[in-house]
Amino acid sequence: MSTTIETAASPLLEADADVSVDVGAGDGWTFALRAGDVLRMVDLEGNQAIDTLFFDAADPSNRYSAVDTIREQGSAYLGLGSRLLALDGDPLV
Repeated sequence: MSTTIETAASPLLEADADVSVDVGAGDGWTFALRAGDVLRMVDLEGNQAIDTLFFDAADPSNRYSAVDTIREQGSAYLGLGSRLLALDGDPLV
């Protein structure tokens, strides 16, 4: 598996975000994304992990599959252009 992560400066401005939420350590938050929405997750403290679950809003039994996502992209790391796949193989985000 490759550990090279492609990065790029985002043209999106934080001030233009429709939703901006700070979620404290150990807390949770839910939100329904629509097609075309952009989700940006930032570790404010640095050097931490962000535990995240994604579900298909139309079928909550169809959830994010780390196994399928890693297999498809050949890396455990998410980066520019990563597609998060659901159990049915379709992209969730």
